[in-house]
Amino acid sequence: MIKVGQIKLTNAVPLNDKAKAALAEQFAQYPDSPYVFPNPRTGGKLTDIKHSFTKLCEEIGLTDFHWHDLRHSFASRLAEEGASATEIQKLLGHYDIRMSARYIHATDARLKSAVDSLARKGVKVLDFEERKAAVG
Repeated sequence: MIKVGQIKLTNAVPLNDKAKAALAEQFAQYPDSPYVFPNPRTGGKLTDIKHSFTKLCEEIGLTDFHWHDLRHSFASRLAEEGASATEIQKLLGHYDIRMSARYIHATDARLKSAVDSLARKGVKVLDFEERKAAVG
């Protein structure tokens, strides 16, 4: 649950089988904990995952990568796989689609695929004979 001002918000995100398996594996490592990622020192609630994430990135030599980049990558990959802007908005929990737009970057391959889809479906973008008849 997220608190924004006086409003408490929740956003449920469906999980695919791979994510479910990863969570099940994580839970199995800490069978006595109610937390997915318990505090390694206390076993209690982990209050700052960003610090742990940053430390892990440093340990494995991953530079210039931040916690929020995961959210950005999630939205970008959804867009690349054809998710609509509205779907991405709902998955990110944004009320305004303009907030989601900052995460959605059309790749050259995705743009080409969008245009190619017209040819695959036999869609006429412009029929010259129809155009000549309409113009007179």
